[in-house]
Amino acid sequence: MKRLLFVLLLCSSIAINAQITGPYLQTATSNSVWVTWQTDSGTESKVEYGLTNALGTTVNGTNDDLSNGSGTWNWHKVQLTGLTPNTAYYYRVTTGANVSEIKRFKTQPLEGTDTGHYRFVMFGDHQRHN
Repeated sequence: MKRLLFVLLLCSSIAINAQITGPYLQTATSNSVWVTWQTDSGTESKVEYGLTNALGTTVNGTNDDLSNGSGTWNWHKVQLTGLTPNTAYYYRVTTGANVSEIKRFKTQPLEGTDTGHYRFVMFGDHQRHN
């Protein structure tokens, strides 16, 4: 009986907790950035951010239901706007009861005001399994 109860509790916690994949930062500018992530369930798309890890500002976004042949995924996206150029921000994403770790990004400097170097990585996934 105890084993059955343990298995039922384990299964129910798996079904309730959506796994967050990401978050990813996209299309960063000096005053905005898109924050995106993926979950296996849940439709809430919320980003909390601020100048310290206490955060303080919340922005809601949208999500798209995607099907990839092995299940349905939700792609969440939130645009943060009105940011200060060349400034570090802390943020985390939320879908339902699932909350990511607090992460950090820095906005781009105003165009023409910085002579530093940029480093970036490009990668792709063509979803080929053979």
